[in-house]
Amino acid sequence: MRRLLLLVLLFASFHLYAQRLENIRAEAINGGERVIITYDLTGPNADQKYKVAVFSSHNNYSTPLSQISGDVNDVTPGTGKRIEWNARGEMVEYTGDVTFELRADLIAVPLTVKAPSSAKLGKTVTINYSGIAPGENVKLDLIKGSVVVNQIGNTSDPSKYTWSVPFDVAKGSDYQIRLTSGTRTTTSGSFAIKPKIKRIYYIIPAAVVVVGVVVLVALKPKNDDLPTPPELPSN
Repeated sequence: MRRLLLLVLLFASFHLYAQRLENIRAEAINGGERVIITYDLTGPNADQKYKVAVFSSHNNYSTPLSQISGDVNDVTPGTGKRIEWNARGEMVEYTGDVTFELRADLIAVPLTVKAPSSAKLGKTVTINYSGIAPGENVKLDLIKGSVVVNQIGNTSDPSKYTWSVPFDVAKGSDYQIRLTSGTRTTTSGSFAIKPKIKRIYYIIPAAVVVVGVVVLVALKPKNDDLPTPPELPSN
């Protein structure tokens, strides 16, 4: 059996939803019987998962390599990812240069939407959610008892939506947020909508205070103005 002589050249393939494969390195072990590939994966959301496939020039990149292990399934964004390829077992005999191509595809993740911690009429709250890819359209509705009472809005933001709570929504404690993306939908836990707190200010008219002062001053006698007591008749 002829030993493998590999010159490893790697090309990163940038695929769906703006994830990137970067800092790709490869090392041939035991004359090329095994190949260790390391890479970094960046993505818009840390909780999104990807499937990483390795293609080779030995079959003109027609099908992905099968005898690989390591960070290939359910891969989350991060650095120092590692793949090991059993080149000798998959190709049996080969002499020459081999180039590789890495491809990362997003795995569908469940939709989740978090209820606001508090919501008041006329105030702005942030609705956070996950499982949405960049560019994917999202629809949000306010529901009460499974009935839509307010159409919150539409957005292509993959993680959050800023909502101004309308004044015409009735206060209550059993509201939920329904998030819809294509054929997928999910609902948040329950939360309350409370009325906006009104501040009451008491104003004392200045005229009343002034009058009181004037009265007090007028009623206060001065020592210099005391009347002179009458003289007593002499015996």
